[in-house]
Amino acid sequence: KATQLLETIHEELLAKGWEQVKAKTVHVNTYEELKSSIENRQIAIAHHCGDPKSEETIKAELGGATTRCRPLGEDTPDEGAVCVHTGKPAKYKIIFSKNY
Repeated sequence: KATQLLETIHEELLAKGWEQVKAKTVHVNTYEELKSSIENRQIAIAHHCGDPKSEETIKAELGGATTRCRPLGEDTPDEGAVCVHTGKPAKYKIIFSKNY
């Protein structure tokens, strides 16, 4: 009975956590949208050129926002997409967020 209760609690917490992540995740297309999403404590999915210098500049300009990972199954850039920061052709979509 205790094991079943723990499993139920685990499943409910996991579901709640995923709901919160989904509610805070936004797709952005411009640097201003990226900046706004970080200021609003959201998780942003954006096109990026893959340049480490660009990532460092974003981190410095947006108060510590960093790349997290590429979204599983959703990292291929849209056709003709450009990096939200440099305007160069995007290599992939990437998740940006900040630790709080």
